Amino acid sequence: MKEEKISLYNGEVEILFKENKDTGYHAYFITDTSLGIKAKRGRGVTSIIGIKDKSAPLTIWATETMRDYLIDNFLKEEKPITYDAILEASVEYKKVKDNAANIGDEIHGWIERFIRHTLEEKGFEKVPEIPKRKEIKIGISAFLDWVNENDVKFISTEKILYSREHGFVGKMDIEAMVNGLRALIDIKTSNGIYNTVKMQTAAYAKADMEENPKNKYQTRWALRLSKETESEYIERMKRKGKDIYPEYKVFEAREFPETEGDNIETDFKAFLACKDLLEWDQKTDFYKIDNAK
Repeated sequence: MKEEKISLYNGEVEILFKENKDTGYHAYFITDTSLGIKAKRGRGVTSIIGIKDKSAPLTIWATETMRDYLIDNFLKEEKPITYDAILEASVEYKKVKDNAANIGDEIHGWIERFIRHTLEEKGFEKVPEIPKRKEIKIGISAFLDWVNENDVKFISTEKILYSREHGFVGKMDIEAMVNGLRALIDIKTSNGIYNTVKMQTAAYAKADMEENPKNKYQTRWALRLSKETESEYIERMKRKGKDIYPEYKVFEAREFPETEGDNIETDFKAFLACKDLLEWDQKTDFYKIDNAK
């Protein structure tokens, strides 16, 4: 179990972050002397955003994963589909998800070490070696290309943030100056960039500006790293029965500049709506209440 402890708000707040990457467990524990809070488990930004329904695409993906497993391992081999085969196929999506998560974790880990090396932090004197696994090398190379194509000056990475006013906590991937603008950058290992990243980055920005008013974020970025090769992408599109599909992109960078009506404030309002809905749901869910008795 890895533990990290930091002080915020001039030492009045202490955050203890616990993480076990083998099990996927991570949690924040907050101590705030001015509010009388001691080692209280904090509500994370991604947990709050999780109230937004994403079941439709996930259901389609899970059923397609089961379909592909049965086709590849039984129908193509002309083997009978047994009862055990169906059970195996029904949980195949978990294996695929865990594999993708491992790729994402390794890419994130390398980028973190690279930034810490760039910032000349103690213990990161050497440039991190690039892993040999093809999918990971693809993601890292794409990230470095983006850095070289833009004027990027890193400020911090994996920065823990806490909003006293709204009571949420989280960890920001990257803080940097990008093309002369103070930017908050979030990294995604996925097949697409979804609008929830706007709420996520807005929440991080607001938490940081709450504690440090001078940190005025002028833009936000989402960097998507593909978790599949081009051949895997083409195969996936063919399985969907698509003859015409978008061009394969190993990397995608999407900026969310501050404009009237589409900015940190508007996205943060959406985030707070999720927070309110989550708190309402936890107070009124009959099954949770009954099982807690």
